[in-house]
Amino acid sequence: YVFSQLDTAGGLPVHNAAKCNGTNWSAVGNPSFYWPVASAVYNNNIYVGIWIGAGDTSSMIARWDGFNWYDVEQNLNDASWNVTAEFTVFNGCLYAAGFFDTIDGVVASSIARYDGATWHAVGNGVDGWGNYFTVLNNELYLTGDFTNSGPTVVNNVVKVSQAPICVATVQEMNSLALISVYPNPTSGMISIATSSSCVTESVTVKDVQGNILLVSKSPGPKDSYGVVDLTGFAAGVYILEVVTNEGRVVKRVVKE
Repeated sequence: YVFSQLDTAGGLPVHNAAKCNGTNWSAVGNPSFYWPVASAVYNNNIYVGIWIGAGDTSSMIARWDGFNWYDVEQNLNDASWNVTAEFTVFNGCLYAAGFFDTIDGVVASSIARYDGATWHAVGNGVDGWGNYFTVLNNELYLTGDFTNSGPTVVNNVVKVSQAPICVATVQEMNSLALISVYPNPTSGMISIATSSSCVTESVTVKDVQGNILLVSKSPGPKDSYGVVDLTGFAAGVYILEVVTNEGRVVKRVVKE
């Protein structure tokens, strides 16, 4: 996937979004945004950060679900230009940085966190432009053109301390009560039990950066049990995504 100021790709007309299957290019829908500058995959959707000018009240983040484009947030601070210039996925959350004062009505200074349902401010934010995220020793850092984070002088580099683990990315909340994951913490084996009409269709294990480590597709009857083997995994926190016929449930699992 490519997001930029594009009119054509592979000789075909496109509007700022294109994809290639290894041989041929094609358009990615017909998005309304003009100047995309960042993108990331989160919860099987593509999020695109957009540069918007002063007086423009359009969204500075768009989402592609594979079929349609959606506005993720509405820019409420249209007195100056705003941009979402960088994304990263960390601890199961989508982090956005750039230059903005609010994001979807939430006051946030150039850095924000999305849990799949709601945007949140991240600490005091920064007083300038957030450019790049990086992870070192399982800690998230933001670099850019800024001096302070609240009253603290940070000089262009700030650590996102105590970043929460996002596990509330549940598309069908009624599935939550129908799934049990145990033992948790675990030394290796995880059992997944479903009940009622809930049928497990697939289980995906991800690290806290959102990287897929294991996918198991094992449809079963109701009241079925599934087992996921984490024995060979390093000790730490993992994200378990269980897809059922009732929806998707995401749970945090601790491997000892």
